[in-house]
Amino acid sequence: MTPTPHLRDTFLTHLTGCESTLRAFIASALGRAEERADFFQEVVVLLWRTYDRYDPARPFLPWAMGVAA
Repeated sequence: MTPTPHLRDTFLTHLTGCESTLRAFIASALGRAEERADFFQEVVVLLWRTYDRYDPARPFLPWAMGVAA
């Protein structure tokens, strides 16, 4: 299934709205900057792949942090 532009835009809006907090959450668990950057990218890919499981009635950040954990 090819995602619609609306779905991509909604996902990106959610992600950019909490990116700095999500990065800080990841940084608190990982030491080296290179590890943090790589892991953040992996989390973003996983968030996108599982975005259909996200309940839009709930806040995005706690869900994203749960995926990252």
